[in-house]
Amino acid sequence: MTDTLTVTYSMAGVQFMLPDAGTAADAALQEGLAYCAERMRLTSVEAAIEQLHQGNRLARSYFEYGLAKGLAEQLGGLDDEVQAAYIYDADATAEDVIFGEAAPTLVHVIVHARRKTNALGSLLTALDREMVSSYAERMHCPDLMHLVDIQVVDDEEIANKIGYGALLTSLHHRPLPIWKR
Repeated sequence: MTDTLTVTYSMAGVQFMLPDAGTAADAALQEGLAYCAERMRLTSVEAAIEQLHQGNRLARSYFEYGLAKGLAEQLGGLDDEVQAAYIYDADATAEDVIFGEAAPTLVHVIVHARRKTNALGSLLTALDREMVSSYAERMHCPDLMHLVDIQVVDDEEIANKIGYGALLTSLHHRPLPIWKR
């Protein structure tokens, strides 16, 4: 697991601490595992990890929801531009994968930001990298490349129903809200 670092800043006599991406990623992963354990009435996070190792689909769905919620909370705390987050299902259906083994699933999240910034993009890249590293170590899957697929939409894309912004008002495939400022 990566070492985490909290940076302390001091301005005008006031000190505040900002977590790094590793701290935020670990918090999101812990949230996902704790939520899974709680919903499945398991005795520990380790029991939830064991259920995930065994391929329990219910455990996986609880973990994904908890991870997405934890990630959204961390993003909201780190970037004031982030207004809301949604989880959605974009994976193949059982009928699509009947003839082959399904690839490891990604957690699909739409993040609504007032405006897209390079800082938010860099933060998302760093969080994904840290979550992959931590998750791969816990789950013994060293070839994992990504754990989350995060699409950022801004106010204009939502208002004009462009790209992923159109999903937020979709009648047939509306994402589930998981966090809001």
